[in-house]
Order: sequence, then structure tokens, then C-alpha cells
Amino acid sequence: MSGALYPPIALEITVDPVLSPIAAQPGTVGQGIRITVTARARPDMALVAATGLRVLLRAPGAAVPVAWAQDQLEEIQPGIWALDAVCDVPGRWRIRAECDAPRPAAREQVLDIRPSMVV
Repeated sequence: MSGALYPPIALEITVDPVLSPIAAQPGTVGQGIRITVTARARPDMALVAATGLRVLLRAPGAAVPVAWAQDQLEEIQPGIWALDAVCDVPGRWRIRAECDAPRPAAREQVLDIRPSMVV
């Protein structure tokens, strides 16, 4: 292999609204969310245009996650992508973001969605 290796990549996952297990307010069934994935090169954390990006979202009890390839995501700017989804089942949802280049990277996060108290 010739040339220097690209620095390690850090993928960040953010969800709007914030619905993590440690959040004060978990989401409720039917909640629409925006998942944003940011790719940064370490150690300076500059944005990097990753390729082969995939986002997977697994509903509670689902055998397989729903997957979005990079060309199905909205590119906000180089290094930042987003997608919209609806959490239609109560329980713990799992998100995974991964990329192939400039170096492989992966990140996972969980969301808690509670059942409706009305319907």
C-alpha cells in the first residue's frame, strides 16, 4: 500500500428531537424524527466527504433493519447527510451509520419510543 493512510473517521449520529434513553422525554409512537449523520476526520474533526455511507434503522422486534444507501440520503453539505423517518412501534429503536471510505467507520445509537397514552 503506497501513500499515507487517511486519518481515522468519526461518524456522529444526531436525532431531532432528541430521544435517547437518557433524554428527559422519550418519544411517543408516531413521532417523526430527522436522523443526521456527520463524518469527521480525526484528530482535527474537520468534515470529510465519506463514501459508501449507509444508515440502518431497526424497529423493536424487527428481524431486519430498514437501510438507506448514501444516494437515498439528503446531503446537507459535504460530510453531513440526513433522512426523515417515523417511529411507529413502541420500544427501543436502533440506528447504525457506517461508511467504507476514506476509512471504514461505524456508529450506533438507540432511541426509546413509548406507547401512546391516548390511542
